[in-house]
Amino acid sequence: MNEMYNRTVLKNRLKPISPVICGYQKCIPSHAYGPAIRDYWLLHFVVSGSGFFSTKRGTFQLSEDDIFVIRPYEITYYEASAEDPWEYIWIGFRTEISLPEKLTSSDIVKKSNCRKQFLDAFYENKTDMSVGGYEYYLTGVIWQILGLLMEKPSDISDENNYVEKAIAVINSEYQNGLTVNGISEKLHLNRSYFSELFRRSTGKSPGKYLSDFRMQRAAELLIKHKCDVTVTANSVGYPDVFSFSRAFRNHFGCSPTEYSGKYPDDKK
Repeated sequence: MNEMYNRTVLKNRLKPISPVICGYQKCIPSHAYGPAIRDYWLLHFVVSGSGFFSTKRGTFQLSEDDIFVIRPYEITYYEASAEDPWEYIWIGFRTEISLPEKLTSSDIVKKSNCRKQFLDAFYENKTDMSVGGYEYYLTGVIWQILGLLMEKPSDISDENNYVEKAIAVINSEYQNGLTVNGISEKLHLNRSYFSELFRRSTGKSPGKYLSDFRMQRAAELLIKHKCDVTVTANSVGYPDVFSFSRAFRNHFGCSPTEYSGKYPDDKK
């Protein structure tokens, strides 16, 4: 028996990823679909069994844990094995962002690590959710799948990778009294070695980069959000107003209060 179920997403309102459909099929021997096109991205995850998938670039054999990729407006054809027909889950979506290279440069992803995400998307179909609730839920699953399919570019060195991680730490933890020692410990690097890597890549010491980042955020809070000095100091990671004001004056050449006075009506 050819079992098939799907759940269409009716809203299609989210950006930059908008889910269209999620479905499941346990195919009968030699069950086929196509040749046909879709106007959205469609990923099929093979839960069990096997089959083949054809595009203009060739024909590919697939089995458990493989994904085959249907791109918008491409003609494709796929067929279940006569001896061991596949069971698969599909997720369709539209997007405005660049997708992982595994999806854009290849028609299949062999032995992917996305089983849990596809199973969650359909088998835990959240039938108690509203249509809008399921749309948000499925969008989250798609983001997880894209994250798992991302690869570290081969042209990015380990040094640059450490610097990228350090900047990510600064972006997310600058409010919490973060220090250069704290960053180097998170990266499991000697402080001197880390500082040299960071300076070589950015042209600044990590301490200067962290201080400049905090000052940029402080200026936004003072001018755009009209925060007072105490709230601003607490919000950008300084232990007290005095140390914040001193750092602010060293950076901008004036006190936080004087700086705010220069832009009394700035709404930007």
